[in-house]
Amino acid sequence: MPKQKILSNKEVREFLSELPLCFSHKLLKKATYFVKKINDTKLMFVNKKPYFFKNENIWIPTLFSVRDLKLELKKVAVDKGAVPFIVNGADVMRPGITGLDDFGENETIQIVDENNKVAIAIGKALFDSEKIKTLNSGKAIKTLHYVGDFIWKQI
Repeated sequence: MPKQKILSNKEVREFLSELPLCFSHKLLKKATYFVKKINDTKLMFVNKKPYFFKNENIWIPTLFSVRDLKLELKKVAVDKGAVPFIVNGADVMRPGITGLDDFGENETIQIVDENNKVAIAIGKALFDSEKIKTLNSGKAIKTLHYVGDFIWKQI
């Protein structure tokens, strides 16, 4: 089993200070926080749920954060044909996008199924939303975490 480290109050404050305010204010101040490293990925557990993971030295919210804490990430909606590929780890290609919020390049976003409006993945925008609207093909969103991946299986 991967090693885990329970965070002290000071370490929790430091972790919360690394998050955007819109994320940190939703977290419980009186919760149990611990970090677990699996493979090369650091996961931050809050009350035994993996709410964040570290990617390129930035804490990224997981699908559990979006669902449980109602974190408001910008959205990209994909058609039903794209869903099976994305939940198997594929990046989001432009033809599968049916709607999107306004966001910047490299922004963390949630990928939702257009029919159910349920988050199926967390990704990083490879372009800003205006540029994506002009594309006819190609990769638009890098998928970082998705339903069924190793982070999802930590519960």
